[in-house]
Amino acid sequence: MCLSKGESNIEIKSNLIGENSYVDQQTLNLSSEKTQTLNVESNHKSANTFSNITSKAISKNKSKIVYRSNIRVEKKCHNSIAKQIENSLLLDDESKIDAVPMLEVFNDNIEVSHGITATKIDEETINYISTRGINKIEAKKLIMNGFCKSISDKITNKEHKLRSEEHTSELQ
Repeated sequence: MCLSKGESNIEIKSNLIGENSYVDQQTLNLSSEKTQTLNVESNHKSANTFSNITSKAISKNKSKIVYRSNIRVEKKCHNSIAKQIENSLLLDDESKIDAVPMLEVFNDNIEVSHGITATKIDEETINYISTRGINKIEAKKLIMNGFCKSISDKITNKEHKLRSEEHTSELQ
């Protein structure tokens, strides 16, 4: 689990060396007025390995998220599974996402997938939630918390969970 706030350059590299190796990389990046760079790499070096890279990012105030992710599957790594997804939520028109998912696959007998999404909170969604008696600030907070939920729910350390919630609240 990786949680970053402010200017940062984070590199995460996993090497799946033994047969049946497994890695599940989860990152949550919250940025305001800063550039955050995240480089994630998963190298499959044995058969029957599994990797999952999941990243979520929220940015506002002209911040920029730079995301590079690479999955490499060696020729001898049959029956391996590799997944990567990066989802970004941009809270204003000045914030940016620069995402490049990469795949280096040298074996046809595997399952591999990757994807990137970038979205904004639209006024129609805010207005719909507001018709349910929730003010616009709380509606935005609900959307942001829901966006982070798949990662934040996995945080078991109480101090880290509190920091995650505080950072998300600061972005509103």
